[in-house]
Amino acid sequence: MEYTPMRSVFPVAIIVSALLCASCTASRPPDVSQLADNQAAVYVDSRYRGLTPREIRVRRAFGETTVTLRRGEEVVRAMEVEWSRRSGSYLPYLFGVDTDGTIPVYNLSDLDQAKDSTYIIPNLGVPIKVWDRMYGLTVWVED
Repeated sequence: MEYTPMRSVFPVAIIVSALLCASCTASRPPDVSQLADNQAAVYVDSRYRGLTPREIRVRRAFGETTVTLRRGEEVVRAMEVEWSRRSGSYLPYLFGVDTDGTIPVYNLSDLDQAKDSTYIIPNLGVPIKVWDRMYGLTVWVED
C-alpha cells in the first residue's frame, strides 16, 4: 500500500469535525419548556456556561464582568462584577465561609443593586463566593 498525504489527513479531519459538532450542540441552552421552575441558563459575558444548579468561576483578570441567568430570552437575574476595589466593610452582608474556612460567601439577595436591578458583586481584593439560593448558582469571583 502506497502512502499518500490524503490518507493520513482524512482521519484527523473526521475526528476534528466530530469534536466541533459535538461542542456546538452541547453549548446551546435548552428550550424554556424543558427547564424546571428553578432552572436557568447561565451566561458569563454572553457566553453560555450551562444550567443551574451549578458552580462557576469568574476571573476579573480575564475581563469577565457580567453573569446573567436567562429563561429563554428573558433575563431573570443579572450580576455585575466590580473592577475597582470597594472601600468599607462588607461584613454585614457576610453569609458564611467556605468549607475550608477561608473564602467568604455572600447571599446574592443581600448585595447592593444598581438602578436596573443588577446585583453588584463587590471587589474586596480577595476571592469570594456569591450564592443565589433561588436558582442554585454559586459564583466564585477571583482576581
